[in-house]
Amino acid sequence: MKNVPLRVNGPIIRDVDPVYAPEIQIAGLIRYEWQALGGMMNAQADFTYSDEYFYNLRNFDADKYDSYTMVGARLGWQNVEGNWDVSLNIRNLTDERAGIQGFDLATLCGCNEISFQPPRWWGLQARYSY
Repeated sequence: MKNVPLRVNGPIIRDVDPVYAPEIQIAGLIRYEWQALGGMMNAQADFTYSDEYFYNLRNFDADKYDSYTMVGARLGWQNVEGNWDVSLNIRNLTDERAGIQGFDLATLCGCNEISFQPPRWWGLQARYSY
């Protein structure tokens, strides 16, 4: 973006990157299925990569999230009829500290309020469809 004022009617203007707009984002998923235990087993892995990005139009370094890669995994089983599905899921396998939301409160308190993706977690899921 060209000629953006750093504050409303401010004297300083500059060229800035748009907010929440990383230059590169990539996502992928791979899944494999095989017969086992009277049904179908499956193993799955996924990832998302995001380049660094700013969460404030002023583009100050304090208002920028670093690039990150999030990885997930799943191991599951489904019976032949397809009505039972059991899986073990892991999200954020590498426990990446990835930013998702930020507020620049410099004019109010000289601070930033930021939030992050959830930390590593796992879950066991069982589903019955009728």
